Amino acid sequence: MNIGLNRVDTQTSRLGGAGPTWLTGPTAAPTDEDAQAEEKASLCALKTFVTHACEVLGLWKLLCEHQFHVLAPMLPVVSYCY
Repeated sequence: MNIGLNRVDTQTSRLGGAGPTWLTGPTAAPTDEDAQAEEKASLCALKTFVTHACEVLGLWKLLCEHQFHVLAPMLPVVSYCY
């Protein structure tokens, strides 16, 4: 029963501790470039979110300052159907 475990141990020691390829599989560990690309994409998404949030808050502020809720009922039906 321990034969399989001894085989793994000997293959691991022959490969300098990296382990056999059938254990690690074809996927490689993420590189610094992968991490930087993921971080850049994350920051770009965050910037887009913050930009949209600022636009929404600006519109909300504008609507509150000009009391749009008071003006909207006074508009003719044609004006706000579109």
